Amino acid sequence: MQNSKKIKIIDSCISGVYFKNSSDIINRFGDLSQLIVSLPNDFPQIGILSKDSLETLMLSAWPGDGKNEFRYYKIKNYEERTLDITYIQSEISSFISCEGIKLGLNKESVVELMGNNYVKQQLKDLKIEIYLYENPEYLYQAKYYFSNDKLVEFEYGYVYP
Repeated sequence: MQNSKKIKIIDSCISGVYFKNSSDIINRFGDLSQLIVSLPNDFPQIGILSKDSLETLMLSAWPGDGKNEFRYYKIKNYEERTLDITYIQSEISSFISCEGIKLGLNKESVVELMGNNYVKQQLKDLKIEIYLYENPEYLYQAKYYFSNDKLVEFEYGYVYP
């Protein structure tokens, strides 16, 4: 464990789309309310593909959220589509958080942007390190997944209580 202080930075948007801001969603992607899929044992989600389909942004809503309001974002390189989830194409070339986090950054760059108040975890079967930032006061968390010192996936937002 690095440091037990609370995270100072709460990253709250991706490519100019802010959490729980339905106008940002509608302006950027259109009305997603009819496309969102509720999965068994999971929260409603929708997938957004980057312009070149190399990256995927998963948007998750919590029970009680309004139409086109999302509280949790997950970004990773495009893999095979999950059949149960709707995906739409976007005009965004690369998904970048408000704080400048994007796929391909090295660990040092992420720590420089987000601070050193993280807990380091290791996935046993995969050669993946996770840097976990949390702010319990706001029920916020951010996870950054690294393989060979490169950011291969990240997710952040407000955790459902």
